[in-house]
Amino acid sequence: MSCYVHDVPGRLRVRMPETKGNAIIASKLVNRLNALEGITSVKANAVTGSILIRYDARIVNAAACLAILNIQARRQPARRLNPLASKVAEAATWYVLEKAFERCLPMIFAAVL
Repeated sequence: MSCYVHDVPGRLRVRMPETKGNAIIASKLVNRLNALEGITSVKANAVTGSILIRYDARIVNAAACLAILNIQARRQPARRLNPLASKVAEAATWYVLEKAFERCLPMIFAAVL
């Protein structure tokens, strides 16, 4: 099975197309995971194809959870903005803030006086 994985110690989210729209498969995977020592909760959503696993990181890790599911994880790489897009976004942000400040400044003075 292929999937998308997002994990931080103690919390793992797995998106599996195979479970989307199939509550029976999702339920079987939940039962498999609940049998693993260190798992504190498992929630499956057959509508979205997502499984949320909470675990005690001192006892079990994300790799063990994925092994139980027998899946090849495909972690989504961090997206990076290209330098030009980043500069444009920063300039636009500053422009909007400057215009908002210009509009609010007279109201602030009027409220103070």
